[in-house]
Amino acid sequence: MVRGSSVVAMAELMIRFHATSAELAEWLRALMAGAGVSVTAVRFGPFGVAPVGAGDLVDVLADGRVRRLAVTAEQPLLAVEQHSAFLAANPAALLIDVGRREPAGLRETWLTARTHDAAALRRWREFADTVGAATEPTGRLDAPTARRCTPAAAALAAQGVALLPVAGPAADPTASGATGPVPMTASVPAPGPAGPRRWVRA
Repeated sequence: MVRGSSVVAMAELMIRFHATSAELAEWLRALMAGAGVSVTAVRFGPFGVAPVGAGDLVDVLADGRVRRLAVTAEQPLLAVEQHSAFLAANPAALLIDVGRREPAGLRETWLTARTHDAAALRRWREFADTVGAATEPTGRLDAPTARRCTPAAAALAAQGVALLPVAGPAADPTASGATGPVPMTASVPAPGPAGPRRWVRA
């Protein structure tokens, strides 16, 4: 919990959008400029976590092994053996399931949080507002499949690049033991040109 934060009833946040890795890196760098904000890369099959510096974001987002980023308002607890334990140890984390450009098109990104931590929730909502201001809806906002896209993503779509839904089952990404769009048993794509080097693994 963020120091000095109050406890509120469980609140949820979710936004789905298409954006380029460069745009996501820019938003995260701005968020990390705030006091105490940390980003952790999460991979599956095998599970592992690694801290990410602002200067590493571009390389991490290019690394296909990293399926999720966890943003915390303080230093995260990384000495865990599985994803459910990571969520339990860092319950106020903002989770970003990363959508990337791939041969079939541009994959959708999910941003989710579920927390009792009022201060963390305020910060994550501010970040979601940043994403919302930088994107436009691509469908009815009251529809279950409503999503948004950035101008860069829209430009890619205009060039014929498909805007793809998130990979994996649409389960709840913040539930203990679940990963939502990121299946726990997901196969690992070929690694990108670079990525986090200090993995904490079971």
